[in-house]
Parts: sequence; structure tokens; C-alpha cells
Amino acid sequence: NLFAGSFRRPPIYPIVLALGYAIFGEHLRVVWGIHFILWMLVLFVLWLVSKRFLRGTYALVPPLLFGLWWGASVHIFIMSPEILAMLTVLLFVYYALRYGEEQNTRFMFFAGLSVSYLILIKPVFLYLVPLAVVLFLFQYRLSFWRVILFALPILVLAGSLSLYSKRVFGTYELAS
Repeated sequence: NLFAGSFRRPPIYPIVLALGYAIFGEHLRVVWGIHFILWMLVLFVLWLVSKRFLRGTYALVPPLLFGLWWGASVHIFIMSPEILAMLTVLLFVYYALRYGEEQNTRFMFFAGLSVSYLILIKPVFLYLVPLAVVLFLFQYRLSFWRVILFALPILVLAGSLSLYSKRVFGTYELAS
């Protein structure tokens, strides 16, 4: 079916917009405000990641350059989930690096949680899960239970919404 009515979007971005509209009203400025807040969070998490590799004020250079690049900052004014996807990718990278430093299980859980939200924003990232598990297994020598802890939020969030989509729409495609 080639009609626009048959196209379904992943559920997280419409939920974020609906919350913004419910609180502040249905205005384009609300979307710009949400995107600006998400953009500031992207730059902050990028700074947290760059602190792992660069010392002192040099850690501010990657977020500054990324913030000044028009190709990324233009997404504030476009109604698309790209900024939200950037934020969740950076959160996954941050929590994976933190797990590598401290070997704390909460960072493994938060890495899985960020991947599950990323899947609900852009379902193509479902293909990232096996790659991330293999990366964690070889890089950090994970036990089976830590792999389960990583996969648990993905199975609960993405799996339950996929089953809901099957029940409502007749397909396992993640959609709202």
C-alpha cells in the first residue's frame, strides 16, 4: 500500500512531542524548545564522552565544534527525531565507556536502556544489539548474567511494543 495512511512511525518521538504539546500547547515553538533542550543535552553528553579522552579545556573542543556545525544544529528547526537519536547514541557510548572503567552493572543496564530507547526511536538500530553484545563480550569479558542485564530493557521495552504492534496492526513493526 503506497498511501501515507499506512505509514507508521516509531513510538518514542510522537510521545515526546505529545508530552510537550500537553504541557505547553500545540505550537511550533514548543517543538523548537524541545529540540533545543535535547540539543543542549547532546552537547553535554558529548562533553562527558570527550572528557574520557581529552584533558582540561581540550574536552570542550568536540562539543563546541559539533555545536557550531550547521549540519547538526539545523535539526533544532526540523521536526524529526534525529536529535533524540543522537542523544541516545551518545548515552549508549557514555555508559559503555563508564562500564569499561568501573565494571558496575548499573552502567551495563543503562547502556541497554539507551539502546532500547534508540530502537524505539529508530528501529533500524535493532541490528546494533548483536554487535553491541559481541563488543561487550570481547572487550569486557562479560558473564552471561551481565549480557542478560544489558538485553533485559531491550526485551521488555522493544519486545513488548513489538507484541503490542502485532496485536493492533497485525505486524511486528515497531509503530505508534
